[in-house]
Amino acid sequence: MQFSSISASGSMYRFYVDNRLVQTSFYGSVIDIGGRKTNKVGQFIQPEDQVSEWKYLNINPENSPDFLCSADEIPVKSETFDIVLLSEVLEHLEQPYEVLNEIYRVLKPGGLFFITVPFMFHEHGSPFDFQRWTKRKIQMELESRGFQISDIEPLGGILSILYDNTMIYLKQEGGKKNFLIKACYKVFARILSSLSKLFYIIDNKTNKESIVSGYFVKAVK
Repeated sequence: MQFSSISASGSMYRFYVDNRLVQTSFYGSVIDIGGRKTNKVGQFIQPEDQVSEWKYLNINPENSPDFLCSADEIPVKSETFDIVLLSEVLEHLEQPYEVLNEIYRVLKPGGLFFITVPFMFHEHGSPFDFQRWTKRKIQMELESRGFQISDIEPLGGILSILYDNTMIYLKQEGGKKNFLIKACYKVFARILSSLSKLFYIIDNKTNKESIVSGYFVKAVK
């Protein structure tokens, strides 16, 4: 299955994330750290019917998590889960190293750890944005904890970066301008949106070695 609406994902980078996650195979017992049981964002819907259990951990009670707590101290015994998903969360962690240690603890031997994380993406909430990690940083931190890296896949290139940051600029700055300029911003945003599919097709063919919106990571304990 491939999603087709970039606007429904909220950004071109998130569109890459949604499409990569929907192509990912989940099984067994899964913990979705930072995932939302309610108030979901993007187009990816967790495939709860394909696994034995899908647990949500979140610090926001409005998202109806199974574990209402921080991810640096998960209230389960060691080696509980077959898969840990950390999607669009790593940049928001105040204690990322402690969380990675805890993820290693709760994951079964041979279990899978999936991460999606932005790199060249605008500062954003949920509720705070603390950091960006390079490909080498991700690899170093995971391997130092005993994970084996199966894949670090770039998500989005130069056009994705330009498109998303231009759109967020138009949205943020448009509200500060007078009526005429605000109208011009809206027209420009609509034109960009109408061309998003073309930009995405071209962006898929660009070099993403160092200029990248973000990453999809697959690691094994």
